[in-house]
Amino acid sequence: ESLLGKLGEVVRDLTPEGQILVEGELWKALSLGGPVEKGQKVLIRKVEGMKVLVEPWREETPAKQREG
Repeated sequence: ESLLGKLGEVVRDLTPEGQILVEGELWKALSLGGPVEKGQKVLIRKVEGMKVLVEPWREETPAKQREG
């Protein structure tokens, strides 16, 4: 649960599943907002076991939305 609202970096394209790096750890990830390419940032919206559900990060997203 501590991962909610954190940013990760895609290390294997999310099409819609792939892998992201968060706080030095690799996580399986599922994109809720379509394909995301390697190197892009994603926002963690939900944790399901050892997988995180993410959406593409946009710089203009207000910080308070990141908190959930």
